[in-house]
Amino acid sequence: MDKMEETQKVNTAIPLDSVPLPAALIRHGAIYAANALFESLFSGSGIYHGPGTAVSDLFASPVPSALGHLLSAPDDFEHPLELGLNMSDDLGNRYIFKFQSVDRPDGADIICTVNTGIRESILARLPLVTIFARSVVPFEIEYISPMIRSWTGYDPDAFIKDPLLLMHIVHPEDKARFLEALDEMAKGRDSDDITYRLTNRNGGYVWIRQSRERDVTSDGVQYGQLFVLRDITREKEIELDLLEARERYRLFFDKAPIGIACVDRHGVVIDCNEWLCRLFNIPRDRLLGLNVLDPSLPFVREFSRKILRGEEVHYEGPYHSLISDTTVHIEVCGFPLRDETGMIIGGFSMFQDIRERMELERTLRRERDFNKAVIDAAATIVLILDRNGKVLQANRTTETITGYSETDISMRHVCDCLIGERSRKKFCKALELAVNSMQVAPVDTTCTTVDGEERQVEWSFTTINTPDSPLRIIATGVDSTDQRRLEDQFREAQKMDAIGRLAGGVAHEFNNQLTAIQGYCQMLLLHTSRDDSAYKQLKNIEKAVKRSADTANRLLAYSRRQTLQFKRVDIKEVVKESVELFDKLFEENIEVHLDLTDDPCIANMDSNQLQQIMLNLALNARDAM
Repeated sequence: MDKMEETQKVNTAIPLDSVPLPAALIRHGAIYAANALFESLFSGSGIYHGPGTAVSDLFASPVPSALGHLLSAPDDFEHPLELGLNMSDDLGNRYIFKFQSVDRPDGADIICTVNTGIRESILARLPLVTIFARSVVPFEIEYISPMIRSWTGYDPDAFIKDPLLLMHIVHPEDKARFLEALDEMAKGRDSDDITYRLTNRNGGYVWIRQSRERDVTSDGVQYGQLFVLRDITREKEIELDLLEARERYRLFFDKAPIGIACVDRHGVVIDCNEWLCRLFNIPRDRLLGLNVLDPSLPFVREFSRKILRGEEVHYEGPYHSLISDTTVHIEVCGFPLRDETGMIIGGFSMFQDIRERMELERTLRRERDFNKAVIDAAATIVLILDRNGKVLQANRTTETITGYSETDISMRHVCDCLIGERSRKKFCKALELAVNSMQVAPVDTTCTTVDGEERQVEWSFTTINTPDSPLRIIATGVDSTDQRRLEDQFREAQKMDAIGRLAGGVAHEFNNQLTAIQGYCQMLLLHTSRDDSAYKQLKNIEKAVKRSADTANRLLAYSRRQTLQFKRVDIKEVVKESVELFDKLFEENIEVHLDLTDDPCIANMDSNQLQQIMLNLALNARDAM
C-alpha cells in the first residue's frame, strides 16, 4: 500500500472533518492526515508540505521533551498534552497545540488539534456551544466550545474530564426531561430539540435549546455525535412574558364584571365573554361570527362603523336587542384596535349594566332634592362653608333674611358679605374653634343685609369631616332681631305695670289721707263764720285737697284701677295737665314745648285714659332720646 492509500484510510478511520478546529493525525512522529482547517492554516507557511511532514519541522524551537516522549511512545499517555509553541514560519505565529493519544488495533496514534486564538475567540462570543462527544450516556466529551464558561462558570476542560458534569448542572426541574431525551438518543431513536436550563456555579441559569446536528460516522462506523447548544434565554423570557400576558388577558377577559366584545376589521365578532352573553341573554355561539355591520342592526352598525373608522365612541342609555328582544340600560365604550403600523385591524367594545347605578342616582337625586327642600324650608339661615370660611351653599332663607342670593355670596368669605364689621372678629374666632377642635361654639353677631340694615343673628356650627371628602362646616343662623325687640317691649311693659301698681298703691294711700284732711276741713268750716279770717284759709285748704284728689285720680287711672268715665273734655286742657304730671319724670337736659291751637278741642272721652296715653308717649320719647 502506498503512502496516499494509507493516508486516505487513516483519514476515513478517524473523523477529522467533524472536529471544529484545525486537526491532524500523527503516526510515528509525522503527519499522516489532516482536515481542511489544518491544511488551510499551514499550507502557506512553507514548513508544512502535506502528509508526511515531520512534527519536529513545524516548530522554531526544539521539540519539548514531553512532546518527544509522546511522539515516541503514544501508548504511555492517558491524558492530553497541551503546549504553546512558536511556528517556524516567517511570521513567527504562536499557537496552542493539543496532543491526545488514540488507541488502534496495531498501536496508538496521536490526534493534534490547534487553537489559533481567532476561532476560539469567535466561538467564545457566539451565543452557542458546540459539543463533540463519543457517546451520549455518559457524555464523553472530546470538545466543547468556550462559551460554556460564561454560561456555567466552568472551563471547557472540566466537562472533558468529568463526563457527568453537564448532567449535574442541568436545572433540577428540567433534569428528568433532559435524561429522557438522552436515553432516546442512546437507543438510536430520533429526538427533537430539547429545551432546558443550565445552572451557573455562581448563581442563576441560562435557557438552552439543544439540537443534535448529526452523527459523526465513517464507513458505517459511528465515532460520536455533534451537538449545538443555543442560548435562548431572551427568547424564553419573551415567550414566558407573552404566556403570562396572554393568561392575564384571558383571566381579565373572562372574569371582568363587564361585557367585552372584539370584532375584526370586517365587523365580525371574533371573541366575547360570558358576562356579555348574560347581559343581552344571547348564547355565546350565536354572538361569535355575528357581523355587527349588518343593516338589520342599525344602532350597532352605526356604532361599529365609527370604531372601525378610528373613532372612540361612548354611549349611555337604554338599548333594545333585536336578537334577544331584551331591553337593557348600558354604558358602552368602543375603541379601535391597531397593528404596529397604525392600521385598524378591529375594535373592542366594553359594556356595563347601569340599571342599579341609574336607580341609585335617582334615589340620590330624590334624597338630595328632599334635603334641599327641607333646608330651604327652614326658618333659619343655613350656610355650608369650607375650612377657610368660604360659602359653598346657602338656603333660601338666607336670601329672605339678608337679601343676598346664593349666587351673590357663593365662594365669598362669610365675613365679607354677611357678618357686621364689629362682629367679624368674634365670628372668625368661633369658626376657627369649630374647624380645629370640632366643637360647637355658638356666637351672637350682627348680620348686614343687602340694604345695609343690621339684624341680630345667633350662630351655631356643626363640623362634618369624613375620610373621603374635605372638611365642611354647617353654620346655622337664627334671626333674633324681632324676638329681642319683643323681649324689650315685654320688659318695658313689665316696668310700666310695676310703676302703675306702685302709683295705684300710692294713690289709694294718698286718697285716704286726703279724705281725712277734707273731713276735718269741712268740720272746721261748719263751725267758722264766713267773716272769720280763718274761713278763707280753710277754703284754700279745701281747694288744695280737691286738686290733690284729682291728682290721685289721675294716678289711679294710670294704674288702670279706675273705671272709665266718658265726658266732654277739652283735649288742650288734658294735655296741659298731663305735661304738668310727667314733666317731673324727665331729666334736666329734656324740655317739653307745647304748641296748641287757640280754639277749643272738645271730645267725648275719659280724660284719665288720654293722660295715660300722653304719659306713655312721653316715656317712649324719653327712651328714644
